[in-house]
Amino acid sequence: MAVDGDGRNGIFTKNLLVHLETPGVEVGQMLRMIRVSVEDETKGKQVPWESSSLKGNFYFVSGSKTIDEKGLIEERKKVAEERKKLAEERKKLAEEKEGIRKEKEQMKTANLTQDTSKGLATITGEIGLIKTNLGTIKIKFFPKAAPGHVKNFKKLAKSGFYNGTTFHRVIPRFMIQGGDPNTKDNNRSNHGTGGPGYQIKAEFNNISHKRGIVSMARSRNPDSAGSQFFICVADSTFLDGQYTVFGEVIEGMDIADKIVSVKRDRKDNPTEKVTMTKVSIEKK
Repeated sequence: MAVDGDGRNGIFTKNLLVHLETPGVEVGQMLRMIRVSVEDETKGKQVPWESSSLKGNFYFVSGSKTIDEKGLIEERKKVAEERKKLAEERKKLAEEKEGIRKEKEQMKTANLTQDTSKGLATITGEIGLIKTNLGTIKIKFFPKAAPGHVKNFKKLAKSGFYNGTTFHRVIPRFMIQGGDPNTKDNNRSNHGTGGPGYQIKAEFNNISHKRGIVSMARSRNPDSAGSQFFICVADSTFLDGQYTVFGEVIEGMDIADKIVSVKRDRKDNPTEKVTMTKVSIEKK
């Protein structure tokens, strides 16, 4: 049933329903017939349209619900617009999250660069010199990343503790290790087991074990480092987060390469001693 009131539209709809049931009538002819019927019933007082095309909105009842065709189209448009807006917001949120992630990565990289480039050498002008019978290795320190280890190494070096010790463990494509006071004698069975008589707490940091990095040796206990240290002659990132990096070679990696290439026994101890004749802390 049409729901459009009792006025002109009501009369129009009534006649429309009548003529729709008339077979073989074209649309144009049907509309003209309806116009005549409306004019007749209203005695010429009401005319459904003034042009040859039908204008206006029509509403129909299906059961107990009224369907607004135009309103439905508008609602669909609104839903489509909302979906589009939501998709744009999600895209914007994803871009913001990606931006935050990249910013964090950049900050992390910046911090790492700062740690590895602003060691004690650039802050106080002090560097470590390791003079060996094969040449001299110079290192800078990372006091911000490992203050306790830097302090410990400097103390031992200034006291002459390292003088006369050897690099007792050399492994090609990995590292060279030294700093054990037991290596001052010829009892090779004790090499690698000595220390200063105390231990220091671990200071694991985000500096990666790349070639040239100076890191502290230890036993299974993370807080067991003492005096032994090692220099990476190749990238050894599998050690990251397990050993404390406290310095980096700034000169003399060619000497480290010489040391790691010497003949060694089954325990990787050089058959001929590679001695640290003097380890000191000096101004750059």
